[in-house]
Amino acid sequence: MRELRLYETDFPDARSVHDYLAEHLGFPSYYGANLAALQDCLEDLEDPVSIVVERVDEDHWDERPWFGRICDVLIRAAREGDVLHLSIRR
Repeated sequence: MRELRLYETDFPDARSVHDYLAEHLGFPSYYGANLAALQDCLEDLEDPVSIVVERVDEDHWDERPWFGRICDVLIRAAREGDVLHLSIRR
């Protein structure tokens, strides 16, 4: 199983996370780089993948609300399917 690691502090903005996921998960060239498109592409994954998310301390979550929204989509996709395995570490 392929594994990706997302370190929250490595990404300056939401677009950089979308670009990273699109590249490493093989999203189509027309990927819209938004939360709805992310959900759709995660649902279309065929090969098992593990994503480990490293979040910063909860006291700083309000500094990157966009990262929390991306995590919410990852959580939903992991719960609804059996291809994406997700671990969030704080």
